[in-house]
Amino acid sequence: MKGNLLDLSGKIDRVRLLAFEKVSKVANSLGVPFFIIGAAARDLILMNSHNIPTIRATLDIDFGVQVPSWDQYLKLKQGLMETGEFAETEDVQRMMFQSSLRIDLIPFGPIADNTSTIKWPPDQEIVMSILGFEESFRHSQTVRLSSNPKLDIKIVTLSGLAAMKIISWKDRYPERDRDAIDLALIIRNYTDAGNFERIFNEALDLVDSEGFDYVSVGARLLGRDIAVVLSTDTEAVVLEILNNETGKQDRYRLIEDMMRSDVLLTNDFEDVLRWLEEVKTGILEGI
Repeated sequence: MKGNLLDLSGKIDRVRLLAFEKVSKVANSLGVPFFIIGAAARDLILMNSHNIPTIRATLDIDFGVQVPSWDQYLKLKQGLMETGEFAETEDVQRMMFQSSLRIDLIPFGPIADNTSTIKWPPDQEIVMSILGFEESFRHSQTVRLSSNPKLDIKIVTLSGLAAMKIISWKDRYPERDRDAIDLALIIRNYTDAGNFERIFNEALDLVDSEGFDYVSVGARLLGRDIAVVLSTDTEAVVLEILNNETGKQDRYRLIEDMMRSDVLLTNDFEDVLRWLEEVKTGILEGI
């Protein structure tokens, strides 16, 4: 859920901090709105802010960049290269910072077609859904990466990230099992990621008088928060995915992928199915 300033000053290593500074300076000079997404956002919120292990630390920083055209996107890449710190790679969306840190720039906004899809130039053979990016950007929060000098950047919330992970998993299945694992990590730790007090202040109805299922309550709250972030059309897409992966099915592909790692701290399929059902119920309650 969108909250107050997330202050991580003094907690970011020098190389990543410098990369954030350079991207921020160039993007701001070109008037390109952007926010931190992907595994970098996951690590900053869970690990750096709440000391929750994320199993696999990322060597990437993913940014969503709001641009009207490919010309503007290319100007952003050119501006980064002109700093002398960034180099292009064979992957059209990827740059290398100081030859060691992968930087992915994912365009969204007016550059997409009316199905929230982008087709990468020059041949448009690489197609990617950026559904949910606009809403997640609008509901992003601010992270302070440095206090002296001050560096504040927008970052996706965990609820926005969870929605983006669900969409990305479905869009590129079976290639994106790591999206399912990240979703599992968010669900398993949502209560501990700054939401414990919120349950008793905003969602007391979720606390059963006969017991407190920590993960289930967090999953339901996550669903409600996702509903706040997403538009009606995007909610419908996410709910369709969850409907196809919960209830009575011949196969549960999303749960299979979620359980490929031990981040859930359980091998019980029924537990994971129940948590995913809670997310779906929370979204429906929030609509």
